[in-house]
Amino acid sequence: MPVKRGKDLTYELERTLRDLASMEVVVGIPAEAGTHADSGLTNAALGYIHEFGAPEANIPARPFLFPGIERIQDKIADKLAKGGARAVEATVASGNRTTGKAEGQKALQRVGILAQNSVRGVITDGIAPPLSARTVYDRLHRKKNRRSPGPMTPLVDTGKLREAITYIVRPKED
Repeated sequence: MPVKRGKDLTYELERTLRDLASMEVVVGIPAEAGTHADSGLTNAALGYIHEFGAPEANIPARPFLFPGIERIQDKIADKLAKGGARAVEATVASGNRTTGKAEGQKALQRVGILAQNSVRGVITDGIAPPLSARTVYDRLHRKKNRRSPGPMTPLVDTGKLREAITYIVRPKED
């Protein structure tokens, strides 16, 4: 029986891999993520202040973004490797890069969700240093919190900062 030669998919595979390499997952707090009425600061600005600290305002650094990503690096690498393999398989099975690109983008979405949840988890778990006595006092004596002072966890008061953490999949910027 003669061997039948299939379609050369080298170009399609190359394009699939190039498409995926041109995309990135960005995790953080978008500028449009809301403003805190009491301070007038956006969640993005507040996140930056907490990530790096503001010594002039006596606010210590309480990093949450980088530690959240660092603690799942192995999982991210695994998801990206599996997603890349699925993208290649889909390209070969369908004969075009569109299907492969879609599979790769699904993997990037999975990585985004994983990273978003990890960063939020760092905040939920609590970050050193503990709240200052002044902050605890203020939380206990706020009018809106008379019945329930709320959590005494750093970076968790209303929960809006934590909820503002999200991800997007986008083309890489040069």
